[in-house]
Amino acid sequence: MNSFTIGFGIFTVIFFISALIVDKNSSKIIGFAGEFWVRKELNKLPDEYLFLSDVMLEVGGKTTQIDHIVFSKYGIFVIETKQMNTYITGNEHDKYWVIKAGKNKYYMYNPIHQNYGHKKAIEQILGLEDNQVIDVVCVSGQANLRIKSNKVVRVERLVDRILFEKQEKIKDYVKMAHIINDMNIVDKEYRKNHIKSIKENIMNNNENLRKEVVMNRCPRCGNELVIRKGKSGEFIGCLSFPKCKYTKVIKNKNTEDMTLF
Repeated sequence: MNSFTIGFGIFTVIFFISALIVDKNSSKIIGFAGEFWVRKELNKLPDEYLFLSDVMLEVGGKTTQIDHIVFSKYGIFVIETKQMNTYITGNEHDKYWVIKAGKNKYYMYNPIHQNYGHKKAIEQILGLEDNQVIDVVCVSGQANLRIKSNKVVRVERLVDRILFEKQEKIKDYVKMAHIINDMNIVDKEYRKNHIKSIKENIMNNNENLRKEVVMNRCPRCGNELVIRKGKSGEFIGCLSFPKCKYTKVIKNKNTEDMTLF
């Protein structure tokens, strides 16, 4: 398997050394573990496939960071990695996914939407069409997934998803890999400032999300609104049903999601 990444053996050693400091950096180690397993899977691809990891690009005055990019004649795969060990529900079109850990419930921005921006950045840089760049969200860990989308795969099915594409779409994919590799921003100070900016955006997004969740209340009784299924499809109903019978029709819900992998 060819790649522009650090030697896999060295990476493995670093991973286990890092695992020793889990107490102080548990969230970092969780993300690191997810990256480790994804890289391990990508190394199983045939030699004709190339991949880059942890790519930072500047496009149109904005910086975007992509976990993994796989280059092949069958398409360019833009991969967003998520390491989770919780119960997750949602679909491709939801703005937020619901995360349940025990009795606690949290919300996260839909990573499919996030990765769509990465896909468009690659299309713009390389001058590719929509069908030539494939966006994939790869979930590692022991997550209990209830996600209705064929853009989401477990880490153990990632290679299957990539090899599923059989139609040749790109001739100069090796050249494209070198273009992206040359554009990759490796300056430590630049990356540090980018991460700082992301953290600030996350804090602002979390506040906006909190406000939206609080507003997602039944106008009649004030309880939480949930998505229910009826004879005519899905609709929004009150969690207090049957005591409260408030409902709201979900519009433009005419696409059927499938999970292939």
